[in-house]
Amino acid sequence: MRFLNKLSKINREKIQPLTTWSTTAVYMLILIGHLFHPLAADAAPVESAWKLVLDHSSFGRCTAVFSENRIRFDDGIMKRLILPPYKVSYLFNAETKKVMQASNSTFENLTGINYKSASVKKIGSDRLLGLMCTHYSLALPGRRSCEYWATHDIKMNPKLAILCCQLGCAPPGYGTPVRVIWKDRRGREERLYSVLKLEKCALRSSDFLPPEGYTTARDLFELHFCNKETKYVDAVDNAFMLDYSPEKKRKRRN
Repeated sequence: MRFLNKLSKINREKIQPLTTWSTTAVYMLILIGHLFHPLAADAAPVESAWKLVLDHSSFGRCTAVFSENRIRFDDGIMKRLILPPYKVSYLFNAETKKVMQASNSTFENLTGINYKSASVKKIGSDRLLGLMCTHYSLALPGRRSCEYWATHDIKMNPKLAILCCQLGCAPPGYGTPVRVIWKDRRGREERLYSVLKLEKCALRSSDFLPPEGYTTARDLFELHFCNKETKYVDAVDNAFMLDYSPEKKRKRRN
């Protein structure tokens, strides 16, 4: 009997470390599996951001997500991603399943205005959509005028802030544009950028990943008009025939 008790004690002493090690190993495997699971990288937000609904004279009504280092525009069909180092944007067309890169220098031509010759004057301060904004007026010699509201509540990388101002048709260096109203010489509104709604949100890695299954477009024409079923040459021919249809010719004569 003493021999059996002694043998049992020896077995417990040997098995207990093995059991403890096995339990630890199982927990380690579960942890490693969680870390390297495909969805694990997307499980936690990577940074805080602002989600905005915009009314833009060039892009129409769209949704934008502004973070400190990245911007995403989405109007339902076209999506634009602006990522570091901010030299190009990535354009995606959900209808044609095409993607292309575009230089961000094109943003400078949205208004064609040299802001260095403009006179900027501070009018006052207003709170718009919960953001503390500074109200400015901008005048160009013998040309258009502008009123705009900008905020420093939305923090951005300085390079990204310049692109954001160019997209909003506002002079850089005064904060993130919230509302921009351009007027011609007669006082008629001719260009508008306005934030209609905004809320704080959390970005995940997948929010700024290119969509899967898209092919590269050689230019904007292919991006907008060429899908998997339509060849580039056929799309050009269709556009040519549409442009020179009898209906279009009659409109030109009139």
